[in-house]
Amino acid sequence: RHQSSCVQLTEQLENKNAELLLLAQSQEGQREEPNKIRNHVYQEEQSHRSEQERMKTEISDLTEELHRKEITIATIMEKASLLERQLKMELEIKEKLLAKQQLLDFQYKVIKSENTHLKEMV
Repeated sequence: RHQSSCVQLTEQLENKNAELLLLAQSQEGQREEPNKIRNHVYQEEQSHRSEQERMKTEISDLTEELHRKEITIATIMEKASLLERQLKMELEIKEKLLAKQQLLDFQYKVIKSENTHLKEMV
């Protein structure tokens, strides 16, 4: 009976040792899990920072390009306005010249008519 009790206690001890070993392994795995999570979070943060930097650079480049285009548009508008003023001035000059030409034509016809009339009288 003493031997049977000893065998039973030995088995219980072996079972407890096996449980302790499993518990120790489980605890080791649980210690590794936070490290894995930390590493994963760190990698995600790095990836996020890198993406933010890329986006900042892209926004900066696009802002520069937009600024250049705005300057180009302003320059073109300024030139167009100047050309419009020049064309208006040229049109005014041509209209005045046309009016002068029409007046001269009229005066020429009047003089020619008078001249013809005078020739007929002579």
